[in-house]
Amino acid sequence: MITNKEIGQRIAKARQALNLTQAELAERLSVQAPAVSRWESGINGLSAADLPEVAAALGVSIRSLVATSPEISPEPPENWEDWPEELQQAMAYTGELSAESRRYVYKLWREQALAHALIRRQELTLEAKVAELKRLAEKLSQPPDN
Repeated sequence: MITNKEIGQRIAKARQALNLTQAELAERLSVQAPAVSRWESGINGLSAADLPEVAAALGVSIRSLVATSPEISPEPPENWEDWPEELQQAMAYTGELSAESRRYVYKLWREQALAHALIRRQELTLEAKVAELKRLAEKLSQPPDN
């Protein structure tokens, strides 16, 4: 399992790659600069609610911040048989989809899986879990990016 310190090191590395100070990143995220310092040092963990915003502000994927294994391509596997079984089963009910729609569904599934893993890892409060589920539901209701 990845530690808060490892996540913090990844945040710091991504921030430095953008030549941002902790204060500049804090401003982008509408948080106090000490919060960024505590994340980067591993003193405080990053909440599931903050994770998507931090990743977006740094221009990195959520997975690159929290994964314990190397980055997996954000694009779905070419062969349907290589898709995760649970996703294959869910997609069986959708009928024929365009390649763009399949990519969109795959990306949403990956985000959802990562968010659920983070929620379980951090044992978040009920309010934080509800907020994360609302964010995911809102994202699902939006059309795919072109």
